[in-house]
Amino acid sequence: MSEMGTASEEHMDAWEQSLRAAVAGHPEAVVVAFGDDARYRPMPEAIGIGANRGHSGRVPLDMVEPEDRLAMLQAWEQVTTQGDATGTIRVRGWAGEAQLSAVNLRARYGVCVLLLWPIGSPAAAPAGSAVEEAPGQRPLVGRVTKNRRAYITEVDDATCAMFDFRRDELEGHASIEFIHPDDQPVAVDSWLSMVGDERAPRRVRLRHRCGDGTWKWVEVSNNNLLFDPGRLCVLTDMIDISQEMAAQEAVRSRQRLLDRLTQALPVGVLQIGRDGDVVFSNSRLVDIVGVRPATFDDVLARVSGADRQLLAAAVAAVLADNAGREVQVSIQGPEDPSAVLGEWKIEPLIDDAGGVTGAIACVADVTDGVRLRRELERRASTDELTGCANRHSVMTTLEALAAEDRPEQPGLAVVYIDLDRFKNINDSHGHAIGDEVLVVAARRLNRAVRRCDRVGRLGGDEFLVACPGVPSAQAAVDIAAGLTAALTGKARVGSLELDLRASVGVAWSIGGIDDLDVLVRAADRAMYRCKAGAGPSLEVLGASA
Repeated sequence: MSEMGTASEEHMDAWEQSLRAAVAGHPEAVVVAFGDDARYRPMPEAIGIGANRGHSGRVPLDMVEPEDRLAMLQAWEQVTTQGDATGTIRVRGWAGEAQLSAVNLRARYGVCVLLLWPIGSPAAAPAGSAVEEAPGQRPLVGRVTKNRRAYITEVDDATCAMFDFRRDELEGHASIEFIHPDDQPVAVDSWLSMVGDERAPRRVRLRHRCGDGTWKWVEVSNNNLLFDPGRLCVLTDMIDISQEMAAQEAVRSRQRLLDRLTQALPVGVLQIGRDGDVVFSNSRLVDIVGVRPATFDDVLARVSGADRQLLAAAVAAVLADNAGREVQVSIQGPEDPSAVLGEWKIEPLIDDAGGVTGAIACVADVTDGVRLRRELERRASTDELTGCANRHSVMTTLEALAAEDRPEQPGLAVVYIDLDRFKNINDSHGHAIGDEVLVVAARRLNRAVRRCDRVGRLGGDEFLVACPGVPSAQAAVDIAAGLTAALTGKARVGSLELDLRASVGVAWSIGGIDDLDVLVRAADRAMYRCKAGAGPSLEVLGASA
């Protein structure tokens, strides 16, 4: 039967009798009436089974578990097309399954009636139920009737209990009296748009005053029946959403706390989505990169040279393989021409399914730290006066050169240099002039050596030059002679013109030297022979000249 309004009286009687029998047999059952729009309706008194019991949400569909909503819709289709429906279904807040029974009495009473009762155990009230609440728990759903001017004309018991008012404290009053002042404009707008429209109900969320002066968040649904000659009213359903709003406020509070924390961090924070859009950035990131980015490309535009591709590749890798990355890149400041060195620590953001939804990066300005480290390294390896390598550094260089396998250019030479009559210069002109002489000597040595050679100051007026790739003993002698010539001659130091001379010794080896001190001592001995008047002297180790 496709139109239930034409159902026979016999069918109607049978359906009504089955309804009464089910209600009598299951006094614990949830019983609700609903209309053509599937929304709850007051139970017609003529049916004789009492008022609605246990409805929650906006429609019966809200009472069942999400995975059973399709079964509920199928029962709705059956009861509207065939007149009745039965089955089992799971009700929110109930343990186990519930028996469903529904009958279509629209032709006689204008409503369909739905019953739900537990199978094998007493029922617990459905989630959000307005009746049979646990001790001390207020109803979560209520209904009031209003006239065209939004005055309350009728209130159900659940509404009185929900807001802790007596019936006479609500009925006859303008509903706006009970609405929070901040929410009154939106309530008025919703009401005015509803009054002139008989279509879908208008819903609005607002704060409703309680009897003790506190405020409760409710979702208000105004159903316009002003166009119904038999009703001429507005039915208002109110659902307590205080817990939901409290949860949302807790989320907002945590979000505000997170925002404050990220703004207080000494590092930049950047969150980007898979599409490259910037979801979040704190003020410290703006300080570091010099721009408030809308996309990741805005950040890359501030990165210097080849580092741009390095950073882009690191982010792409994080989004692709769900693994964190660390990278250092130079960032060009907006006004300062000197680059900022940023240390990026990038981690993926993962959803519940394990998919990468984006990335978050912490960016630290490590410029000062890196500069300090480099300066300390320079000081640890450099002679402060001359700028040459210090003793430790030049010996480390010698060890590295000796360990290298250079079959295409073998041979290692060490040139030992001592400035002649340097003590006389200090004694005659003072240590400041002596220091200047050392600086001049170091400058001449650095100009005279090959690009691959390393000049070091051992201390006092002694220098050592490490020379890799020297193919023969004669080549080592030629290097020593060149350095001797560079250090010989007049030197202008302040207002003085001094004669600069040096004694030079060289040691050369084409075989492996396990102990570099042996090579250095050989060069030292050669230097002393030179100082004794023999001229640039050579010692050969590991091979014949």
